[in-house]
Amino acid sequence: EGINDKMENGTESDISFQNGELLKNYLILEGERVYFDYDRATQDKVSDDVLEMGMLVEAISKDYSEKTFTPDKYFKASWPVHGNYCGPGHNGNNFTLPVVDVLDQGCQNHDSCYKWGAGIGANCECNRQLVNYIKVYRRWMPANVLGVADAIRVYFETVGSIGC
Repeated sequence: EGINDKMENGTESDISFQNGELLKNYLILEGERVYFDYDRATQDKVSDDVLEMGMLVEAISKDYSEKTFTPDKYFKASWPVHGNYCGPGHNGNNFTLPVVDVLDQGCQNHDSCYKWGAGIGANCECNRQLVNYIKVYRRWMPANVLGVADAIRVYFETVGSIGC
């Protein structure tokens, strides 16, 4: 019996949130990097959604730590950049593009607050605000973006809280 079998039946939104919480059990923080313990997660028979979220969090962490993230790189890697504002380097063409939905609004708010290159711990409040926004407004997010929303939330609850 896998860990996911122990989750209560719920809506897709509830399951996505639970997957995000479950994911935290498999994240390893080393310095400024977050790694996903894929082997342990597969041994525990977590869902494919949790595995995908874990790989996404690790990929984002790697690119942030190496300062190698660019929009083109993420599109080539099929990283699920969402809307006009979600994803490293995506600021709605210097805030000229509209938000596409509730999640994109949260990302725009975060982009407005975020200070690029300011160093570890400089964006703690911005990151906390984004995490709280996703928790509060996720009920209004389309089902097809909940996995991305929860990956963003978990990322900023882990990597984004370093130095806070």
